[in-house]
Amino acid sequence: MPIFLILALWTRQNLCCGSITGATTPPTTTCPEGSYSTDPTRGEVRIRECKEMIAALHAAGIGVVMDVVYNHMYRNAPLNDTVPCYFFRQNEDGSFSNGSGCGNEFASERPMARRYMIDSVLYWAQEYHIDGFRFDLMGLYDAESMNLLRAELDSLPGGRDIPAVRRAVAGRCQRPAPVRGQQKQP
Repeated sequence: MPIFLILALWTRQNLCCGSITGATTPPTTTCPEGSYSTDPTRGEVRIRECKEMIAALHAAGIGVVMDVVYNHMYRNAPLNDTVPCYFFRQNEDGSFSNGSGCGNEFASERPMARRYMIDSVLYWAQEYHIDGFRFDLMGLYDAESMNLLRAELDSLPGGRDIPAVRRAVAGRCQRPAPVRGQQKQP
């Protein structure tokens, strides 16, 4: 599960109204999910406890690979309110493109969308010490954005050890990412 805000869990806690299906439909990707917190109504508690959780996992020798879902978000996401019809691809008739099968898809090829995605991943890597990122439906992102993201991750201290992997293929086993600073397994 992603650790950023997930609308389906958010609505269950009556922190917003409406109903949504699917457990990984985020309204935003820069806020820790409240259902993992002792007080989901206070952002500072979410942030502190998320960082403490990741530090405890690292102390136990467990790397944290974050499932990131930029390619489809809740349609009324703050991004769409900021610049309507910009952050999500649209068909000729103005409807949302649906290559994700989830109702929309993130337009990573657009400059502000690309910058948002990259800055968000860098934020999680630097601020929360995430060890790797699993991109859901990576084929929906443009290659230029993913290459730029890789270059910017590589520029961070220890960044070359941060994997950015595509969605796991059924039946294939992927080796977990090592905790940053620990030796990779042969």
